[in-house]
Order: sequence, then C-alpha cells, then structure tokens
Amino acid sequence: VDITNTQGVKIYPNPTNGKVNINIDQYAGKINIQVIDINGRIVYDVKNDEFSIEKTINLDSFQPGIYILKIDGESLSYSQKIILN
Repeated sequence: VDITNTQGVKIYPNPTNGKVNINIDQYAGKINIQVIDINGRIVYDVKNDEFSIEKTINLDSFQPGIYILKIDGESLSYSQKIILN
C-alpha cells in the first residue's frame, strides 16, 4: 500500500502519559520507529519491526516534554510531535 496521503496515519493519545498508539490504515509490513527528543537525540529506535494496522509503544520511562515520533517503511514516511506529560 502506497501511503503518500498521511490521513490514514493516527498517533494517539497526544498528549500522552506514556503509552502511544500508532495506527496506519491498510498497512502491514516492516517499519522503523524512532522517538527523537527536543535536542535531536534518538531516545527510542526500533528497526524492521513487523507492523500490522496498529502498534503501541511505551514511553513511560522518558522525561516529560516534547518528542518527535518518526515512522519509516516501504512507501511510508511520517513524523509527528508528541507531548509526554
């Protein structure tokens, strides 16, 4: 599935208290997920993760603040700001 229209990508809840759900309509395959802090450091990095429609990642151990969630896969590149309370 070619995800050039990012309307099918949902990241929720945002702001979050730790758990973040990633939902990509009609997408299955391998993806890379990164969470980048405000200083540009990669604080969460998963490569070639099997993905099918939805996945939850746990950010409970991170300091409250603003992060960037970056998702890359075949025909998919998406970034979104996340606020961690």
